Formats: sequence, C-alpha cells, structure tokens
Amino acid sequence: MKTISKIIFFTFLLFSSIFSQNENEFSVALELYNSNHFIEARGRFQNITLKEDIDDNLIVSSKYYAAICLIKIGLMNGAIQELEHFIDKYKFSNFRVEALFQLGTTYFQVKNYVQTREKLLILIKEYPNNEKVGLAYYWIGQSYANENKFIEAEEYLLEAVSIDRYSNKIDYTIYSLAYIYERQEKYSSAVTYYDELLAFHPNSELLPSAQLRIGGSYFKLKEYDRAILELTDPLIDELPEKEQVEAGFLLANSYFRLGKYEKAEEIYRNVLSKNSSGNIERELKFGIAWVNFQQGNYENAYSEFSNLASDESYDSLSIKSLYWKGECKRYIGETGAAEKIYNTFLEKYEINQFTDAVRLSLGIIQYNRKEYKEASQNLSMVSYSNDIRYKSRALILLGEINLEYENYREAELYFSKAVKIPLIAQDISNRAILGLGVSQYYIGKYPDAIMNLTDLSIRASNFETRKTHFYLAETFFATGDYRSAQQHYYRVDIGNDYIGQAALYGMAYSYFNLKDFGNSVYYFKEYLTKYKNGNVIDATLRLADSHFGMKNFELASEEYKKYFSKYSERTDNDFVLFQFGQSLFKSGNSEEAINKLHLLLKKFPKSKFQDDARYLIGWIHFQQKDFNLAILNYKKLITDYPKSSIIPITFYSIGDSYYNLTEYDSSIVYYLKIIDDYPKTSAVYDAMNGIQYCYLALDRPDDAVSLINGYIVKYPHLENSDRILMKKGEIYFSYGNYKKAMSGYSEMINFYPNSQLVPEALYWMGKSALLLKSKSEASEYFLEIINKHISSNYGIEAIIELGKIYSDNKEFKKEADLYSEVMPKIAASPKAEEILFLQGLAFINLNEKANAYKSFDEIIKYYDKTLFSDKAKIEIGILEIINKRFTNAEIFFSEVAENRSDDIGAKAQYYLGVSRFEQKKYDLAISALVRVRTVFVNYDEWYTKSLLKLGDSYVKINDKVNAKKMYRTVIQKHPNDEFGREAKRKLNRV
Repeated sequence: MKTISKIIFFTFLLFSSIFSQNENEFSVALELYNSNHFIEARGRFQNITLKEDIDDNLIVSSKYYAAICLIKIGLMNGAIQELEHFIDKYKFSNFRVEALFQLGTTYFQVKNYVQTREKLLILIKEYPNNEKVGLAYYWIGQSYANENKFIEAEEYLLEAVSIDRYSNKIDYTIYSLAYIYERQEKYSSAVTYYDELLAFHPNSELLPSAQLRIGGSYFKLKEYDRAILELTDPLIDELPEKEQVEAGFLLANSYFRLGKYEKAEEIYRNVLSKNSSGNIERELKFGIAWVNFQQGNYENAYSEFSNLASDESYDSLSIKSLYWKGECKRYIGETGAAEKIYNTFLEKYEINQFTDAVRLSLGIIQYNRKEYKEASQNLSMVSYSNDIRYKSRALILLGEINLEYENYREAELYFSKAVKIPLIAQDISNRAILGLGVSQYYIGKYPDAIMNLTDLSIRASNFETRKTHFYLAETFFATGDYRSAQQHYYRVDIGNDYIGQAALYGMAYSYFNLKDFGNSVYYFKEYLTKYKNGNVIDATLRLADSHFGMKNFELASEEYKKYFSKYSERTDNDFVLFQFGQSLFKSGNSEEAINKLHLLLKKFPKSKFQDDARYLIGWIHFQQKDFNLAILNYKKLITDYPKSSIIPITFYSIGDSYYNLTEYDSSIVYYLKIIDDYPKTSAVYDAMNGIQYCYLALDRPDDAVSLINGYIVKYPHLENSDRILMKKGEIYFSYGNYKKAMSGYSEMINFYPNSQLVPEALYWMGKSALLLKSKSEASEYFLEIINKHISSNYGIEAIIELGKIYSDNKEFKKEADLYSEVMPKIAASPKAEEILFLQGLAFINLNEKANAYKSFDEIIKYYDKTLFSDKAKIEIGILEIINKRFTNAEIFFSEVAENRSDDIGAKAQYYLGVSRFEQKKYDLAISALVRVRTVFVNYDEWYTKSLLKLGDSYVKINDKVNAKKMYRTVIQKHPNDEFGREAKRKLNRV
C-alpha cells in the first residue's frame, strides 16, 4: 500500500499542475477505488481514458487502475489481458513495476505458474533495485513449491529472505521456506526457519501455525520429547479448531511413541471431545484402541476396534481395525476366535496391505499348535511379501518348522533368505542368524556355523545367549576342538531344560576328551546329581573312566562297582568289566582284579577284550613275581587268540618271564619268535634288548651280535633297523670292549649315513676313544658332531666333552674359543647356560677375569633361578673376594646359600665364611662356617673345608682348643688324603 500511496500522490501532483480541469473526475474515481467500490471506480477510470483532450500520463494511470479493479472484483482473466496490454504498451510508465508484479501474482491466482515466473523474472531483471524484487522472489518460490519443485522453490525463497529480511511479507517468505524443507523431509532445516519466524517476528499472524509445524517436524525426526514440548506451547491454543485437533493428534502420538500410553489416551480423548467437526473422530478412536492394545488392555482394545471395523465399510480404517481386532484375540489367547476373524478378513479383503500380516498371524497360531502343514501353507505365501517385516518373520518360522521336521537343508535355505533381507529389525536378523547357524551345525557345515554363531554372540551378546553358546559349543565339539567347546558350554546357564542338561553333559565330556579328568569328574558328578533321569548310565561310566584317567583307581573301582550293581544285565559291559579289572589291579586289589577279568572271559566269550583280559591276568601274575603262572596265561592267550594284535608283545612278556626265572635259553627262544615271525613290529627292538641281556648274562655277546647281523641282512630297511644295528656298539661298550664298540657304531653310520642316530653313534665313538686314552681321536668325533649335528640331542654333550679335553690338556685358549664359536649357534638351547658357565671357567683359567665376569653375569641375567645361575653367582662372588669387593660377594653367596640345600648351597655357605675370614671378621666367619657343619653335613668336601677354615678362624681369635678340635676331626675323617695331610700340618703349628 506504501507504493500505491506514492503513485496516488504523484498522480495528484501531476494533474493539479497540468490537468486541473479533469482533477475532479479522476479524484472521484480514485475515491471510489479506495472505498472498495471497484465496479463504479472502473467505469469512471475507463471514461477518462476515452476522452481526447486528456494527457497521456492521466490515461496511463486510469488504465492501470481500471485493470486493478478487475482483480479486485475477481475477473482475473480480464485483468491479465489488460495488464499484459499495459506492460507491453507502456514500457516507460511509472506503473510498469506495479503492473508486472500484479500480473505475476494474478497468474499465480489462476495457477499459471509458468507465466507467474516469466512476468516476475522480468521485474527482477529490469528493476533489480526495486522494493518489489524480494516479493517477486517469494512468489516465484511459491510457484515452484506448488508444482512440488522443491529445489527451485528453496533457491528463490532463500534469495527472497536474503534480499528483504525486513519487508512486511518476510514472515510469509520464512514460513514458506520452512514448509518447503518440511515437504522435502528436511525437518531439521524446517525447524531452523520456523524457529527464526518465532524468534524474530513476534507479531506475525503465522506464529501459531509455525509452532504446530515445529512440533510436527520433531515428530517426524522421532524426537518425541521435543515434539511434546513444542505441541504444549500456549501458541497452540490460538490455532483454528482444525489445526488444534491436528496438534492434539500429534501430541497423543508422541506420548504413544514414548510408551506413555495413559497420557496418550488422555490426549486422544481430550481431542476427541473438542473435535466438533468430527472429521478425524474415527482416527482418534483408533488411537485410543491402539493405546489400549499397547498397554495390554486387549479386551478394551478389542471393543474399540470392533466398533471401528464396520461390516458395511471398506475404508482403510475399518480394514485396519478388523486386523487388530483379530490380534487382540490372539494376544488374549483366544486363538480360535482370532482365527475366525482372520479368515473373515481374508474372505472380505483377499488383496490388501494387511493380507500378509493376517496370514502371518494365522501361521503363528498354527505353528504354536504344531499344525506345521497348515502353518507352512500360510507362511509360504507371506514369504513372497513385499513387506520385509512379514516376509522375514515368515521365512524364519518356515525355517523353524523345517528344524522340527529335521529337514536341515531346507531350514538353512529359509534362514539364509531371511538373513539376506536388508534393513530388517535387529531382533529378527538375530533370530535368522541363530537359525542359520543351528541348521548349518546339523548338516555338518561347521566352519559356517561357527562363523555365524560367533558373529551373533559378539554383536548381539544379550540375544538368546544360552542357545547361541550351546550350539557354538556343540559345533566346536563336533570338530574336535574340545577346549573351545568347553568355553562355550560354560557360558550356558544350567537349567532343567534340554539345553541346560545337554550343556552340562557336553562340558563334562569336553574335559574328558581333553584328558582333564579332574574337571570331568566334577562335572559328571554334578550331572548325575542334577539329572536323575538323564543319560545316567553313560555318565556313571565316564565318571569311573575319569577316575581311571586320574589314576585314582580306588575311586574308579567304586564307580564301576556302582555301575555293576545297577546295570549288571547290560550286554555291552565287557569294556566296563575290563576297565573295572584294570582299576582293581592298579588300586592294589590284584586278586579281585583277576576275578573280574576271569568273569569277563566267562561271561563274554566273544568280547573283543578277551585277549586283553587274558594278557592282563598274565601281567598281574608277572607283577606278583609268579612268573610261571604268568607264562601259563600268556601261552593260553597265544593258543586261544592266534590272530590277536598283541601276540608279539605276549611273546616278549613270556621272554621277560623266563629271563626273570634265569632261564635265559628259554627266554631267547621267545624273543626270537618275535624277530622271526613279527620282524616288522615295534616289539623287535625290545626283543633285541632282551636277547642282548640274555647273552650278556650267558657271557655270549658275540651270539647277540651275530643275531643282529642276521636280522640286518634280512631286513635292512625296516623302521628300527638302524637302532638294532646300533646295538652292536652298545653291546660291546657295555661289555667293556671299546674297540669293537667303535667298530659297531661306525658300521651303523656306514650302513645308515642319514639316520637320526648318527650323532649318538659319533658321541659314543668319542666316549669309547676317551676310554681307550685316545683324546685326539675322541676330539675328532666330538668336532664332527659340533660341525654337522650341533642341533641334535648330542650337540651340547659333544661341546662339553671337547671342552673338557681342552681343559684337561691345559689348552684353555682353545677351550674358550670353542665356547665363543658355538654360542651363537646354541643360544636358543636350554643347555646354553652350561656352555656359558664353562666359558666363564675357561676365562678364569686364562686369567681373563673381566670376560669371566661377563659370561657369569649373562647367565644370571638370562637364566636366573637355575642351577647354573646359582653356580655363576658363586664364581662371581669368588672373583669379588679377589677384588676385595666383599659386600657384593656376600650378597651372591647369601642368596644361593639361603635358597639351596644341596652341594651348591654348601659351597656358597663356605665361601660366605671365607669372605668374612678375609675381612678379619672372625666371629662372623665362624658363624657362617658353623652353618655348613649343621645344614650341609652331607656334602663332605665343603663340610671338610669348613672345618679347616673354622680351625683357622679359631687360631685367629686364639681359641686353640677349638682349633685343634676342628683339625683332629678332619684327620679322623680323612687320614690318608690331602685334607688329612693339610689338617696335620695345621695342627702341628697350633
């Protein structure tokens, strides 16, 4: 109106100066216009334009107002025609901006949005600084919005806001922009602009509507607490009734979504009471029914839904209410009534958005009744639904049904389909993965089952925990990974159901298979206590077997006794009898053991344990040193079970029995039976050992060697041939014939150069050479081991032996160099510390005390709490005495002496006394040395040395009586050795 006022003022000024004669007529027309008498005003404006003596400016003004009058009386098309003519003809008129604006907005009124934009864009382009530009952008934005072209609408409305934030229409622009965002589901941006309207335009008539829209936006954002806060603002009360009802509906739904059902129902009923138009009455009643359903008031909900589910109506609310009416009955537990409602629904609305939901509910009812065939028919139809909620549940139930039927591959197929559905609810996804894992367990796809069930246990740790961990445990058990199985069984809460019972049983069996018999005893006992009707027979046996595995044979015997007292009629207890017999024997009850084994032989003549039982009877007699009775049973075994797999060991046992009877020739006969008849069995080596001892006892070693030669000629390539040939060297070595021993070992190396026994043979060749006083030859054998077989079991031993040869020859430099050379190669060996220790001693012999200290310190650092670590501490202590660092020395000596009670402890205690003696602390030295006499009396070397040093200490404090006593004790114990001679010399000096 401001612009129009300016134009009016300009018009008056113009006409007063030039056309005063027509002023009265134009003033009358304008006065009629301002008084809203638009028809009469238009007539007068048109009359002015028809006069010939009127100036052009007055004609232009009259034509503009005449066109605007058409807009005011609703003749839009006429107005458009005249304004189009006006803007085309009068391009330089002062009214052209207003005419363009009025033309654009008039096109908007008649929904010709293309022309709206065309005219307003001309205004923007030609008059960019005009105050109408902001409104032009606004109406262009609105035109795009009405065409649902929200991106373009947003662009122009944002421009309108930025250009003219303080115009009298800016509140509408902001509101429109916020609404555009709301239509685009950009609810956060919508809230931003609605809030701007509320904050910066407090007098706008749009405030109540903006308040409602903020509440609605927060509802869409699922921020229900904030929605409630906005929808309870006092501004909401200023809305028209229709919008107040909308606000109440949103408010009730917000409370509902937050689970505040009582408050939601209160709001629904309040809105219902205010809804005079009745246009959403049924929606409100549906909300009340739905609230009752969520609160578990199924009877009330059923009544409400029944009222809404009219038989005559086919509107969506009636259809939806019929479905929920059936759900109410299902949740009440009246499945028959629910089923009847569902069937009615399907008859009336065979194709409907709720059809799949109805069939799913029917399927659930039938599944729970175990009517799997009927359930499968309904669920199969739902499995093709486009609604993932129903589809996923149907697939899972179909999977469950196939699990019940043990159709595990079909079950896997259904569960895998459910798992692949995107964006399904988490609990549904979890159930599908669980079913998939269980199915895969049953069909033996163990890696897949483990992958799926492990994934489920991690990302849904509180979902079906017992079942998930139970089937994980079962799967690991099936793969033989009993440790993992046990860990998952442990996480299953034990209950009285199948899973609890089976988990405890599986836990016990896992420990049993891991040979952790202590734990298997515990859990089998717990199982037998809790589940009296469970797998008691097997659990009792496994409990007995567990005691047997722990070598607690008395308890094993007790459990086997319990078993036989309860289940003696079982035909499969021959193994139990055999175990019982073993337990009795190993618990010291040999006679009863023999009785049980004889019972097995009598009661189960076809048992596969017959030969084992007979052998065990013989073995018990052997242990009782009744060798004749042992031989009798062994021979009966050979007669009765000639094809038994234990025949070779039986011949060997007969040979051992004759050996113990000193009937060596008979013993050899049976050992030879193994070599002749069973040359490829592992018993051959033991038989050779037996023959070796027999021939040695008969003083016929050459016969033993001849037997070995014959065997090797006949069977040169059997598994133990190298070990048997090795025996030639062993026989001669044990007989003291070291030359022949070397020849025997050498023969084995020549025959089997790649044998693992080569380092051992070389070692014993070296030892034989040493015993023949040939150190140089021995050195060669030990060097060959070091150079070629240092990582073998004899590598370290060869280093020690060669080092000892160098040490005995006083070749300490060669000895030290040997140790330095081999250390990098044996650093990982547990015996490396011994070589380091010998290296330290070699350095001491070379008087290289710094290097010696370094070797001993390395042992202490890397091998603490070991034998050689303590020995190294003593050697460092001795070096510290030499360097007069007595405090350090005594720390080492005290630590070893206090922690050891062997000869090393005795040595440390002795040197502790020596350290104090060297410091002239004679009383403390006596105290330390007396401890050697009392604590380490069994270690004569250090006991004797301590007596000598005690005598020296008593001499220093002038206690000659005790000094003589110490020396005389040594002379008495060692009259003819160096200790005795030293004691005599000292006694003579006292």
